[in-house]
Amino acid sequence: MARSDSAVWTEITESRFVGETDNLGLIDEPYGRSLSRGGPQDVLQGVKFYQGPVFVSNSYFTNYEERTWNGFFRPAGAISFKRHNQYPSKAHNSVKGIKFGFCDKTGGNWVYNGNSSVKFFSNDDGNRQITFNDIDGSVTGRPDSQVVKSHRFFTTPCCSHRDTWNMDVCPHQYAKLKIKGEGGPLDPSKIKDYPIKLFRDDRPNDPFALEGTKGLNYLVIKGKSYIINFNGTAPDKVKLEAQNLFPGDSIRVGLCFPKDVTSFTFTGSLPRITKDDPMFSVTTITELDSDTTGRAYFWDVTTGLLFVKIIGFHNRVDGEKCPGYQCPGVNIIRNDGSSIIADCFDAAYTGAAPYKKPDSCSKAVPDPLPCPSPLPSPEGYGMTVVPSIEDVPKFVAQCPGPVAHPGRGTVEYMGCFIDTTLRDLPHLFQTLFRSMTPDFCIERQVD
Repeated sequence: MARSDSAVWTEITESRFVGETDNLGLIDEPYGRSLSRGGPQDVLQGVKFYQGPVFVSNSYFTNYEERTWNGFFRPAGAISFKRHNQYPSKAHNSVKGIKFGFCDKTGGNWVYNGNSSVKFFSNDDGNRQITFNDIDGSVTGRPDSQVVKSHRFFTTPCCSHRDTWNMDVCPHQYAKLKIKGEGGPLDPSKIKDYPIKLFRDDRPNDPFALEGTKGLNYLVIKGKSYIINFNGTAPDKVKLEAQNLFPGDSIRVGLCFPKDVTSFTFTGSLPRITKDDPMFSVTTITELDSDTTGRAYFWDVTTGLLFVKIIGFHNRVDGEKCPGYQCPGVNIIRNDGSSIIADCFDAAYTGAAPYKKPDSCSKAVPDPLPCPSPLPSPEGYGMTVVPSIEDVPKFVAQCPGPVAHPGRGTVEYMGCFIDTTLRDLPHLFQTLFRSMTPDFCIERQVD
């Protein structure tokens, strides 16, 4: 399982993944081969994306074929996803340089996602917006395309539905919008009860809401505009943060507040928003859309919508969660206003519909990648076979390490870490960020 956390990232490269081999194991009758502990319906999966960031490159997959045996259906997919997932996937999880030893659909599934109707899969917040980016098109057929859930909130008319994957392939770039706050439905006691509903301006009748068990992290399309309706009284404080925005990228967000609010206080670190560098008000949504500073806002008192524009400023180095180690965003405090429940949907999208946009797209729909002929060879992928485990070279760390990110204003060095914990390698599970060497100890160099 490929996973990571907020401070690190996982890379899988030059690897070979085999779903089934000719070794039938201890045969479980009447299935003709050994079965996993999950039984005949247990999904056969290669790499399973989880939280991320996770990057899979220059790797080979083969023998991920669906089976129907003794009345049971067993799904399969070379690239897949964690089955019970409450956590949000990073928008920049990615693949590149992928080769398959079988044809998609006819020989198995290059990608597979289950749903709550498939045994062992759930419908948790993380499952509902899983995603990864195909950098070079080696999986989807189109470079820089995004694999997303087949939900109208995540797709456009330019997306291509892949029925056996249970996913869509879209020619768009995606980001994550993280929403936190205090008061109203964002109070910690209420945050796990679908506290907000997010609308996309070109498909307002297809909103999306997270339960919020592990936070409110929404997958959004770069360049699109969105409106937040709170499930209850509007909060006193809101923090918006965007991940995976680069220079020139932006997301426009409108927040629904009572119309009697007369002032807001703003702070932020990217861009810097203080008393000396304050946010400034503009009088039209057009002015806000033209802003390049990230410090403009538009308070439309006629609809009760406060609009801000989150803009990217840095390029990513390595696997950073946010380019430049800083996530752009803004902190908002409403200074007054009543505690009535505000609903801005009608004012924004019906009647004159000032913020409804046409549901259109001018990009080409990604076509599936044809099956290569002949099929790629697995040669050159995976670990080199050595005569003895004693011949496996031991990694020796070099301390102090080299500069981690050359060119940054502040010099950062790679550090050294010694993991001395003894581990029983044949044990059932091992996490990838732990030492896994013949002598159970490794000196390793990490960021």
